[in-house]
Amino acid sequence: MAENKVLKMEDVKAGIEKEIKNIEVFVKAGEIEKAIAAEVALKALEKQYIELRTKEVFKELCEKESPIIEAITMHSFKVPTHKVKTDDKGIITGIETGEKDRQIDLLKFCKYADLDTDWEAWANKLNQLLCLRAAIELGYGKEDMQKLAKTYYLDKKAQEVELGKTPTSNTQLCKALQTVIDHIVFSPKIIDNEPTEENCYKCNNHDVAYLLDLYTKKGKALLSVSVAKPEFLRRILMDVLHRIICNKKYSVEGFKENKESK
Repeated sequence: MAENKVLKMEDVKAGIEKEIKNIEVFVKAGEIEKAIAAEVALKALEKQYIELRTKEVFKELCEKESPIIEAITMHSFKVPTHKVKTDDKGIITGIETGEKDRQIDLLKFCKYADLDTDWEAWANKLNQLLCLRAAIELGYGKEDMQKLAKTYYLDKKAQEVELGKTPTSNTQLCKALQTVIDHIVFSPKIIDNEPTEENCYKCNNHDVAYLLDLYTKKGKALLSVSVAKPEFLRRILMDVLHRIICNKKYSVEGFKENKESK
């Protein structure tokens, strides 16, 4: 594939199929270096597929009556993926292919569709408040909190946004989350055939729990917690909006099942 060459979708699909076959042939022939080179080419093609498919999806969504609602409802789309099989020495022995879900980047879509993106500042402000909340729960003192608040980077727009004090309760956090949602999607709730100032897309404590469960993870340093970057928080917000608009439920996974209980 020529460097910086922009291929059409059909060319990319054909290229992916070709490189998969190449890997299989090279592995069978014991030409491991060629198999490795073919996988490098495959990864590049899969990346290009994502770029082209994203543009296709964005274009399709823009043609809908309510693009942002349609984007949230769709949530993600399928893209090709692969995993090479290796032996104990790390030598390629085969390849497994399949598909995975690619979540729509709501901010990128809004920019592409020329929709309002001011909600990004509200999301970034919420991110700061969540970070401060996590610090409080980990025992930060007053001076440490002040230092953290000053050193936490916020762009100029987010600095001008007012979401209230650090939400130390789920009720406060639910209100802050709802404010962010209101800036992303708002449709007045209808009561007695009359529109109100209340958004029909409402979050609840389950959304707050989901947000908090995904917001932090174990940090690299001993006894540290890593908080979500703005991009990941937007992914969480997309999940929450999808749950609300599609009227779905959250679930837990990863635990060992008791097969005898079935």
